[in-house]
Amino acid sequence: MADVSAIASHSQQQFKGSLAESSIPPTRSCSRTPATMSPPPETKTCGTVSGGCPDGLVKDEHIDGRGSIEEKEAENGGRRSPQPTLTLLSLSKRIVDCKYAVRGPIVRRALQLQKGLKTEPNSFPFKKLIHVNTGDPQGLGQLPISYYRKVMACVMYPPLMGVPLGYNHLAANESEPDVTESLSAEERGIAAAASPWFPDDVMEKSWRYMRAMGSIGAYTHSQGLPLFRQDIAAWMERRDGIPTNPDNIFLTDGASSAIRLALELLLRQTNDGVLIPVPQYPLYAGLVIRMGGLALPYFLEEETGWSLSIQSIEEAMENAKDRGICVRGLVLINPGNPTGTVLTEEEIRQVIDLCRRERLVLLADEVYQDNVYCGLPFISVRKVLHQMEASVSVFSFHSSSKGLVGECGLRGGMVHVDTVDEDVRMEMYKLVSMFMCGNTLGQLAMACICSPPKPGDASYEQFQRERQAIYNSMKTKAKLVHDELNKIDGVCCQPIAGSVFGFPQFVMPPGAFREATRQRVEPDLLFCLELLEATGIVTVPGSGFGQRRGTYHVRICILPEEHLLVDMLGKFRDFYKAFVKKYSE
Repeated sequence: MADVSAIASHSQQQFKGSLAESSIPPTRSCSRTPATMSPPPETKTCGTVSGGCPDGLVKDEHIDGRGSIEEKEAENGGRRSPQPTLTLLSLSKRIVDCKYAVRGPIVRRALQLQKGLKTEPNSFPFKKLIHVNTGDPQGLGQLPISYYRKVMACVMYPPLMGVPLGYNHLAANESEPDVTESLSAEERGIAAAASPWFPDDVMEKSWRYMRAMGSIGAYTHSQGLPLFRQDIAAWMERRDGIPTNPDNIFLTDGASSAIRLALELLLRQTNDGVLIPVPQYPLYAGLVIRMGGLALPYFLEEETGWSLSIQSIEEAMENAKDRGICVRGLVLINPGNPTGTVLTEEEIRQVIDLCRRERLVLLADEVYQDNVYCGLPFISVRKVLHQMEASVSVFSFHSSSKGLVGECGLRGGMVHVDTVDEDVRMEMYKLVSMFMCGNTLGQLAMACICSPPKPGDASYEQFQRERQAIYNSMKTKAKLVHDELNKIDGVCCQPIAGSVFGFPQFVMPPGAFREATRQRVEPDLLFCLELLEATGIVTVPGSGFGQRRGTYHVRICILPEEHLLVDMLGKFRDFYKAFVKKYSE
């Protein structure tokens, strides 16, 4: 087995989320906790807010494993090597401090193992890797929805719908060019061959978009093609029952770019902070720190299914105020990543009311809104906001990467802004204009998923079958992962009510703390790396998402095919039993 400390070099663990003694007490352990397990040793906590690590979050100074200048000189026989113009030591501290655990040391080691499996397949105790570390549906075997792909194919290659490839050139010279006369013989043949496989509703939508774009290779309006934003606004109206202005929609390169845009507006100086749910999606803390702000944790309640606690948010607010931090915004992730929780309307109301009282901007991450398995309806923050008639600025994020679509690589994303001054919207427009526009294929993907076929359309029945099959599979796998993990003594997983992740807590045996200290890594990182080396299972340690002091978790994605999940869960069970035995006193 490889030395974990070597594998974990450059480990990305800035946002720990473990609580200091002066903060909220840790949760109770899982009821199946073996009596022989002892609590972890005390953990060093960060005592300053200047570096982006607020009180209550652990900052292990040696976790990156980079070593000092003196250590590097010693490795080189006491001589300093010629240094390039740009080095790690000369980088902005904000860049070095921001972390993203989802693609940290586990993934780097997995890439090494993948290469080894190709060259020396018999040298490992497993034949293949099982990736449960990332929410990439199609990367894990999910089929694309054919309706979306057909529309995108026609817009990408117009001869499929009987339009010449040079349509944009014709349209630039004629208001209504005769496209059929301009088709080459090859294009006519392609159109004739494609016709049986591309229904009329696909052709009509593709032609409608094609006429608005001219060419998918051309720039659009910086906020996104107006027709795309009109279709998305119509979808939001159907969902929420609220009139929607397309000018309040910005199409971006994935939801991540939209989140970055919103945070850029909020963070002005080094004592500005943003409240982030813990466990959290690491993008938020990483971006806040990268922009020089402070990531302020508020803790979700694990014992009640990762429910939202207004008291926890209020305590985080007061703690920040006592330290002179200006709290600017609050992040709400619904459905939850990594927790899999789904918020109720009452919880959303309480958050909006708190934001109104404290004058906070609300960032609503709703990219998993189609992934709800518990029988509760998804309710958007925007809908509740308008019901309450509250004057709270809200940024609502959505994506083509998640839900039942899973078009991650197309990088389609959006943000809708509510209750902001027109001057603020124009500043947003200025920022997105610096990058011309979001990629046009991602824009097209967002427009497609927000304007699916309607009952009576030629594609409707097939679309519904494909979509329902994906949903049913996800719902089945969410229950499978939850049920099987809870059969393991020492492991406790809350219900996976939404999104595509489980976040089980597991008991860490006492010897693992000593080994983690020896190797200078977090205990749950030690667990995940040894799990990878022994079984080929690729996960993400809970410390990358934040967790209460004294608890340890791992994020597990439910997206692989069901037979792979069954295999993974069996291997996880057997490994955990062996891990406990290995490190028990």
